Amino acid sequence: MEALTEGWPAVRQNILYSPVFRGFWNSEWSKRNQEDFLEFAPDCPDYHYLKTEYLFIHCHERLLEDEEFMARYSNLIRIL
Repeated sequence: MEALTEGWPAVRQNILYSPVFRGFWNSEWSKRNQEDFLEFAPDCPDYHYLKTEYLFIHCHERLLEDEEFMARYSNLIRIL
């Protein structure tokens, strides 16, 4: 959240306490888990690898580079 709202403290406050944003974020997190993580996690015995992959999938720096995520995020910010 910090990186996405850097320089806009009022926007950050509105987003952080918005139930709409919280729902968006939970939905996005769940979608990434379902599509990108849970497909292989049950069969992977390497906990360190799983943790690294999980953190990568949800990394805000990676999401800033994901055009589809940023399009959905931008649409939400327009609504808020």
